[in-house]
Amino acid sequence: MANVVPQQAYVIDDSSISSPSTDNVEVLLVGMKLAAGSLAVNTPTKIFSTAEAIEAAGEGSQLVQQVRYLRSQSSRVNTTIVAMDAPAGAAATFTITFGGVATTAQALQFQVEDQTITVPVVIADDGTAQATAAAAELADPKYAGLHVTAGSALAVLTLTVRSLGEHGNEINVKKIFEPPGTTQAVAAGVAGTGAPDVAAALASLGAIRYNYICIPDTNATNLTAVQTFLEARFAALVALDGAAIAGKRDTVGNLATLGLGEDTEQILILGDPSMPANPWAQAAVYAAARATKTNIKVPLRNVNLNLVPPDPSGYLDADDRNTVLAAGIAVYFYVGDVPRIDRSVTLYKLNKLGQASTAYFDLETKLTVSEIRQEHMRVLRPELGKVLLDSIASTEVNVLTAGDVTDADRIRDILTTQYVDEFMPRAWTSDFDSYKTTLVVTKTGPNSVTFFEKPKINGILYDLSGTIAFTQG
Repeated sequence: MANVVPQQAYVIDDSSISSPSTDNVEVLLVGMKLAAGSLAVNTPTKIFSTAEAIEAAGEGSQLVQQVRYLRSQSSRVNTTIVAMDAPAGAAATFTITFGGVATTAQALQFQVEDQTITVPVVIADDGTAQATAAAAELADPKYAGLHVTAGSALAVLTLTVRSLGEHGNEINVKKIFEPPGTTQAVAAGVAGTGAPDVAAALASLGAIRYNYICIPDTNATNLTAVQTFLEARFAALVALDGAAIAGKRDTVGNLATLGLGEDTEQILILGDPSMPANPWAQAAVYAAARATKTNIKVPLRNVNLNLVPPDPSGYLDADDRNTVLAAGIAVYFYVGDVPRIDRSVTLYKLNKLGQASTAYFDLETKLTVSEIRQEHMRVLRPELGKVLLDSIASTEVNVLTAGDVTDADRIRDILTTQYVDEFMPRAWTSDFDSYKTTLVVTKTGPNSVTFFEKPKINGILYDLSGTIAFTQG
């Protein structure tokens, strides 16, 4: 039976003090490119500017939008992009049908994504004239970053999503103001179908730890692929753990259905029916905010997100927010009309024993677990190569030939001494009663031992594990 080291408690503080790992945080943006982009698909590439992203993926592409929004939140983010093959399917379209005859010279306005399009209208302009003017306005280079192209025929303006796939159905197109005598009718046209293969893009990543992975959609197959990928990376012998972030624009009912139908502890979905920015852009903003947080163990609830808010009439009320949160979907709240994230809840519904949890699994907690693992990796690396002797009389680490570790205190010292000395002053977000850990050390081979921690964070138990390899002496 393995030796159990007595429980050890850490004093916790929530002050925002710089973490030594913050400057090394890596963000991966997974999205689709356009034909104009030079980047080969499924090829991770470092990006240092928006201009580089445009050359690699094409202006108006999903990837360029992700880069632009990420850098609008913070330009100091280590960023890698990986492009996916376009799926078999259709590109979504939207139509705006203009009617009536203008009785005054006032501009009409509509919103595409988070851009307000202002179209000059003169007296006597009919629907065809309005649609033609709207298409001419959207041809202005200032709108080149939109993920749609525009064209008009008679009184109808048609917006066509630049990439194939069901994600295009979630683009925001909304009427804002119609001048006296005129009408604007917004409708969905052709439905976008198909989803790009996230799994192939993830398979190209290699052994790099990406702390935050922004995925382009919430297609069920892709969510499963991302969860499988990240669970494998959270394994003890890999320890490349990270979190995936996606966005979703849909009704409250559909968001709740999505959340309740998934069980994914590694994925955060930002859900909102009215947030104007495209869902993949929202995910990139969240990732940038998290990546540049001075203490990554502290939640984002007090951080302003650089997103255009919806009209206040589109804010979720308390009941709807609770409905979406209870389903495992993260939602926004607003301070002075500036968006902030309410709670980084994930889609985790069952623990590893298959037991239901009403607490759910919060990404902030997962990040704390991840940081503990990474701190231990930094502590353990200098210890690799220590001499392991089977002799019970040895002054080195003692392990019985056929049994468990006999000198558990020495192993505990290796695991925790530097950790306590170096990282205790930097603090963890929790309190004495809800964060403590039990350490179990077991010999698993002639030259190695494993350690298992069972930390309790915010009242929930987790398993952290790892291996130390020694040189036989």
